[in-house]
Amino acid sequence: QDLDMLRIEIQEELEIPHQQKISDIEAQLEATQTAYFESKRELERYKAKSEQEIMLQSSAFQGEKERIQNEIEMYREQLNENEKRLAQISTDGPLREARNRAEALAVEIEALKSEIQ
Repeated sequence: QDLDMLRIEIQEELEIPHQQKISDIEAQLEATQTAYFESKRELERYKAKSEQEIMLQSSAFQGEKERIQNEIEMYREQLNENEKRLAQISTDGPLREARNRAEALAVEIEALKSEIQ
C-alpha cells in the first residue's frame, strides 16, 4: 500500500506541471486562434473596402473617359463643319466675287500703266 501511495504521489507531482504546461499551451493556442480569426476578418474587411474603392474609381474613370470622348466628338464635328464652311467660302460667295474684282482691278491697273507709258 505504501508503494501504491508513493506511486500516486509521484504521479500527481509529475502530472501537475504537465497539466499546467498543457493549460498554458491551450491558452496560447486559443489566443493565437483568436488573433488569427481577427486578422482574417480584418483582411476580409480590407478586401471588401479595396474592391469597393476599385469599383468607385473605375466608375469615375469611365465617366471621365466618356466625357472626354464626347468632347472629342464635339470638336471633330465642329472641325468638319468649319472645313465645310471653308470649302464653300473658297468656291462660292463673297470671296469669289472679291477675287474677280481683284483680277478686274489688276487688269485695269495694267491698262492704266500701259496708258501712262
